[in-house]
Amino acid sequence: MFKELLGGHTKQERLENRSYLVIIIAVVLIGVGMLLGSFVKYTIFLASAGSLFLIIGIIMYIASQLMESK
Repeated sequence: MFKELLGGHTKQERLENRSYLVIIIAVVLIGVGMLLGSFVKYTIFLASAGSLFLIIGIIMYIASQLMESK
């Protein structure tokens, strides 16, 4: 399943699939960090790391769209 998620026929598809995976990981980190941030000390840093991953995922997605052949 994991190999199929990251796979793709072209380099553009592989980069796009990996950007989706990074964005999903970022959303999970942000959610857990914000959920536990009020109760457990220093877990808000998970949300901060998630926001960094979100930016990276968005940049990867933009790069994959710029690679699109026409």
